[in-house]
Order: sequence, then structure tokens, then C-alpha cells
Amino acid sequence: MAFHRLMDYLFRNSKEWQSATRQLKMQQETIQKLYELLDKLEGNKEERVLKSPTIIEHIHVDKVVVEHYKQSNNFGALGIKSLEGRLNIGANYGTTEPLTEKEKKEKSAYKKAKDDVKMKSQPPKTTIRSRSST
Repeated sequence: MAFHRLMDYLFRNSKEWQSATRQLKMQQETIQKLYELLDKLEGNKEERVLKSPTIIEHIHVDKVVVEHYKQSNNFGALGIKSLEGRLNIGANYGTTEPLTEKEKKEKSAYKKAKDDVKMKSQPPKTTIRSRSST
């Protein structure tokens, strides 16, 4: 017990012990201030959450000003592996794409039906001869 009292006396009266104690108290005060600031900020955060967000349903813009417009293209980096098809410039009458088998059958059936209608609507064949004078 006496040893314990002696150690307490030595530590309390030493300059190093006193400066360490002062620093410890200052750090505890700083930590307490930081906790208070943290509580204050968390309170503000709750207030921000409780406020409803602003919703804009309609906005009208009178004038749009573009200060700088940069246009870049990299067509030089593009490559063409194959080029197929036709280039039609101007009026190209009578050129169509090749017909498929189904379209060919429909076209021939249409022509046949059209010819049948023509045959039925034609008058009967007649031969007219003049009288001979003999």
C-alpha cells in the first residue's frame, strides 16, 4: 500500500505526468465538441429528410444559348467489308426487285384470270365476205 501511495505521489508531481494529464483533458473536450457537432448535423439531416422534395411538372424555356459546340466524326476509322445493292438516283422506271416464288405464282394466276375475262367479253368471231359478181 505504501508503494502504491509513493507511485501516485511521484506520478502526480512529475511534469510529464501533469502535461499528459492536460493533453488528455484537452482531447476529451475536443471529442465532446465533435460529438455535439455530430449530433447537430444528424439533427439537420433529419430535418432535410422530413422536407418534401420539389417536383417540377412543367418548365418553359424561352431561349437556349449554346456557347460551344464541338462536332467530331471518325469516318476515317470506319471500314467497309462488303457493299451490296443498287444506287438509285433520280427516277428509275421499270426497275424492281426480283420477284419471289410466291409473287410469281400470284402474278401468273392474275394474268390467267385476266385473259379468261377478256375471252368471255369478246364478241363472237364472224367472217364477212363480199358477193362476187359472177
